[in-house]
Amino acid sequence: VAKSSSIMKVWIVNPYGSLPGEAWREYRSAMLAEAFARAGHEVTWWLSNFEHRSKKFRCVDYCEQQLETGVNVRIVPTTPYTSHVSMARIRSERNFAKNVAARVRANPRDKADLVVLAEPSIFYGKAIVEMARNIGAKLVADIIDIWPEVFAMVLPKPLRPFERLLLAPLYMRRASILNACDGIVGVSEDYRDIGVHAAPSTPSAVSYWGVDVAKMRAAMAQENGGVLRKLGLAEKAPSEVWVIYAGTLGAGYDMESILKAARSERLRGKPVKFLFAGDGPQRAMLESACAQPGGNVVYLGRLDPDDLNLMYKYCDIGLSTYLAHSTVSMPIKFYDYLAAGIATVNSLEREIQRLIAGKQLGRQYAPGDADSLAQAVEALVTDRALLDACKSNAAELAPRFDQYLQHDAFVRFAESLR
Repeated sequence: VAKSSSIMKVWIVNPYGSLPGEAWREYRSAMLAEAFARAGHEVTWWLSNFEHRSKKFRCVDYCEQQLETGVNVRIVPTTPYTSHVSMARIRSERNFAKNVAARVRANPRDKADLVVLAEPSIFYGKAIVEMARNIGAKLVADIIDIWPEVFAMVLPKPLRPFERLLLAPLYMRRASILNACDGIVGVSEDYRDIGVHAAPSTPSAVSYWGVDVAKMRAAMAQENGGVLRKLGLAEKAPSEVWVIYAGTLGAGYDMESILKAARSERLRGKPVKFLFAGDGPQRAMLESACAQPGGNVVYLGRLDPDDLNLMYKYCDIGLSTYLAHSTVSMPIKFYDYLAAGIATVNSLEREIQRLIAGKQLGRQYAPGDADSLAQAVEALVTDRALLDACKSNAAELAPRFDQYLQHDAFVRFAESLR
């Protein structure tokens, strides 16, 4: 992105996220902070001292860290929690926001021109909205995930039709925060639409999460079988089709349907192999299935991100397998599949479904339906011309979702609000 003619002080406020070396890939706030810094702005990221994934403290009290990109990270103390869905987590978010606001009040000269508030913020956003108003900063909401919609998934099934009513106070709280913003950005069209619905007159944009396409392709181009040897995999036969699932091995990811599809009559005798990479609650079930002799499923373990990128060179189909009612719109793994030039078999609705159909990137299946999944894979395995077309279309579309392009677009949108 071109250097801005007018330098802004930008604060990114998000208790969640990963610093370099903490996670398997760059987090949204880190990529955004880097994009603003590239444009010449002075960037500060306010982050919790309690790391969400590991459930460990980064530091005991307030501390600061300077990133190689020039971004200053202010690590703010808060309280711990052990469960993702708990009052303790809500308390942690509120304490984080309270401590951010208190530190700003204690330093009246310390002001920002622009505050980017990571959304969902229904439990901590109000304090940040007030802080932005008090220092006279423009406020932009960055919709990364959608709460309260995701809470509806944990409601008992008989209550789900009434989720809007039951969760009405939370929807009202989100609408209030979004209406207080000067701009709204979504990581997908669907998420932006949610913001527009709540605050129709507020300027809005889309900035996808994306992936470093050039870096991934350069690594794949240099791969010559080393990763296969490292993982103990036999060389891929010319006729084989490799299908990969990479990500969390959790209850919401339709793992059971993948295993049933792999063993189905539809795929019996077909030259197809299913590869799994990741970790999570369903790991034991997966390991048990992979241990059965003569099967076509292989568990690779939790892969280093560089090794995973290299594995994509040998894959033909990537799985986007979510159970019904998932709130995901554009899963991050989809950008990897595009960059790697592989087809996608998907169960999600929303934007990814529209893209796969419109750009011919793969096949759709009914969530939770193993036969539907097997049928989708079978269609690609038995029609190599179709599979090759989907792979070619994916590779062609990938640059549109380059992470630098996407986050530079966010910066330009934010600059236009001044």
